[in-house]
Amino acid sequence: MGNDLPPFEKVWEKFDNKYLAVYLAALEARRINDLQRKHLYDPNVNPILEGIKRVIAGEVKWKEKES
Repeated sequence: MGNDLPPFEKVWEKFDNKYLAVYLAALEARRINDLQRKHLYDPNVNPILEGIKRVIAGEVKWKEKES
């Protein structure tokens, strides 16, 4: 198994808050995992790696809560 994990330095370049980046990647991985269970997403894709890649690529959108 090759190392398909993108360099995490790219995450830190895009996000000031590391915890937010990790949280978003985890939420995206969970979403992908749910889609895989419903047979709506490629089962050969690793949800964790895909979530991280999507966060780095800017494909995961979020809205900050207002205080």
